[in-house]
Amino acid sequence: MNYSILIHTHSSYAYLWPIINDYIKKYNFKKVLAYDRIPDNTILPDCFDKYIQYDGSQMFSTRLVPILDQLDEEYIFLIYDVDIVINIDKNALETYIDIMKENNIDRLCSAVFNGKSQLHKNGYAVCNLNLPLISPSNHFVPADCSSTIWNRNSFIEFLKKFPDKTYGSLELDNDVINYCKSKILCYGIQYTPNLQILYNRGLTCSDKLSFLHITVKGKFLVPIKVYADYENHLINIIKTYNIDINKIGYSNAPQACLNYKKYLFK
Repeated sequence: MNYSILIHTHSSYAYLWPIINDYIKKYNFKKVLAYDRIPDNTILPDCFDKYIQYDGSQMFSTRLVPILDQLDEEYIFLIYDVDIVINIDKNALETYIDIMKENNIDRLCSAVFNGKSQLHKNGYAVCNLNLPLISPSNHFVPADCSSTIWNRNSFIEFLKKFPDKTYGSLELDNDVINYCKSKILCYGIQYTPNLQILYNRGLTCSDKLSFLHITVKGKFLVPIKVYADYENHLINIIKTYNIDINKIGYSNAPQACLNYKKYLFK
């Protein structure tokens, strides 16, 4: 199938590179790593099929365009370095991409929603994030910074419209939000009974496309229970890779990340 996995990383997160490597090396789909530089006494992950170096002085949205220009695949699954891959089910992923291709969907968020205008195939489904949701969500819609599957050409066109945006502003900027609502088809994973819903800071993943969002603005969150269904994954990573949370930094989790509602998916 015509897609690749693109991990975007920055050298300030080089301490995550051994984790990224170990957690993604078992997958046999095409894997691409985009990075800015290699710090001293550090080595890049070694399990990727292609490596693309970008100019770290450029704005986030601008630097992505030449990266995408070097890829040939029609669909790109963009995953950020702070989203540690826990599981990518190949059958689920390829079914979602099939739905995108068959319905000219530009963008598919990997988070789970309960929405309208659902499209189903082989037990999986997506919903239209440009329309009001059936159940409330803790995610920004129609677009946020979750790991996302993009039609490559649509993504390039989108980035060229907003060349001065940062990683964070791509989900908060009103012009970006309005563009997504009116100019591109933004969908998300629709809950289906074959999915197990997993929570992390109140955000929703499924067991089929599962990611540990390990830090927020470069810091771990405390108390650690805020990571909810991913708490044990985080504890294991901290122990296995001897991560010094005090050195990297931590911040108190907002109450909204602790006292969130587990919205019902029906």
